[in-house]
Amino acid sequence: MGGRCRRTCGRLQWGLNIRALGKRWTDLFLDRSWVRARLELMSSYAEGVKEVKRRGRSAFESDPLIRMAAERGLHMSIECLIDSCNHIIDGYAMRDPASYQDILQIMMEEGIFDRSFGESFLPVADLRRLLAKDYDRLTPERVWDAVEKYADAFDEARRSLEKFLG
Repeated sequence: MGGRCRRTCGRLQWGLNIRALGKRWTDLFLDRSWVRARLELMSSYAEGVKEVKRRGRSAFESDPLIRMAAERGLHMSIECLIDSCNHIIDGYAMRDPASYQDILQIMMEEGIFDRSFGESFLPVADLRRLLAKDYDRLTPERVWDAVEKYADAFDEARRSLEKFLG
């Protein structure tokens, strides 16, 4: 487990390929149960988003509580996903992400998300910013578009991450 220490992307690394060491060693750096708990939470919030989608646009537009449920469900689903991915990135000493979108980009680069899914899913990072920080610019149309586009996508993200975790 030696190697010369080098500074890479602000992180000290010992030249180890953590994945090559096998599951026993990666378990020292990655808390799989923590990630799985976040993925379970993500799925529960995503179910709420799916329920909003099932109720339809007219219910979404006429009931402010349904719109708020959609916003919260999307926001928390994205947070759980980003937290899970970031924990995997740290656990495997992958390159340091520069942004929330970069976290999802790393998942594609590492083959955890396939390219077509990952590229279609990258905009959730911008949606996260709207939901969490720029909520005064968030429109009902943007929320509904996200409900339609991403309600089922969180399932695919979870399957990809679960497959990677083994």
